[in-house]
Amino acid sequence: MRNAGITGACALLAVGVIAGCGGGSSSSSGASGASGASGASGASGALSESAFISQANAICKDVNAKVVALPAITDSQSAVSTSTQELAIFNSAFPKLAALQAPSNLQSDYSQWVSDAKAQIPQVEKLISDIKAGNTAAIQAFAARAKVVGAKHDALAKQIGITECAKNTKPQG
Repeated sequence: MRNAGITGACALLAVGVIAGCGGGSSSSSGASGASGASGASGASGALSESAFISQANAICKDVNAKVVALPAITDSQSAVSTSTQELAIFNSAFPKLAALQAPSNLQSDYSQWVSDAKAQIPQVEKLISDIKAGNTAAIQAFAARAKVVGAKHDALAKQIGITECAKNTKPQG
């Protein structure tokens, strides 16, 4: 059942392997700022905890909406197309997420969360190549790793308070 394996692995991608992710990132505009009414504090430019969480959640909520609007994955062709589009959405969100300056009490965890998410990009790119090549064994191996990595990443997002970034959304359009 080659297509079932491909669809399952890609569903894991859609469920949030990358950024925590299901939304762990977004291409929403206006969420990279940090001053005045947005809740910035201190000379370092770090946001207050509530402003930081609000802005990160806004970015992830936008990503979630864009992912849900993508075409559902039904076969290997749609898996490649939708996964490629999903990866582009995540890639466009990383600069916005990285630009957010977390308050000192969340900085270490947030930096780890962003770093872990970025580290998944090459894995997802390889998954897309494996889908194109019909490499079922590699797709299944990705799926097994993705479950573990995604669960850890989502748990860290929840710990930080960026719950939108831990939601597991998938293409449904």
